[in-house]
Amino acid sequence: MGKAMTWKTINLDMPIVSTAYQLTTSKIYTTMVEFHTPAANGGSVYVGGDSTVNATDYIPRVANTTWSWTASDNVSSSSGDYIDLSTIYALAATAGDNIIVQYLSGT
Repeated sequence: MGKAMTWKTINLDMPIVSTAYQLTTSKIYTTMVEFHTPAANGGSVYVGGDSTVNATDYIPRVANTTWSWTASDNVSSSSGDYIDLSTIYALAATAGDNIIVQYLSGT
């Protein structure tokens, strides 16, 4: 039998506008990650594969939006067949906005 998989959550607050925040400093490997911008957010959120994420070159994710990545969808941020969440950064256009990150974990 394989390992039991569970969903875990990271709630990333971004108090300073146009500052890239790392999702986690710990190496967390997953095969699937979902991102959600809460309805209460005042502006767009930008997500990318390094600390250079910015509002000019990345897709704006408006409030109340959900999207997902799998390891095969995002090869540049993956290690083998996994996505390393410590390589993903988010930036908010409005101070105090946040992003909720849910990922599959085998631990």
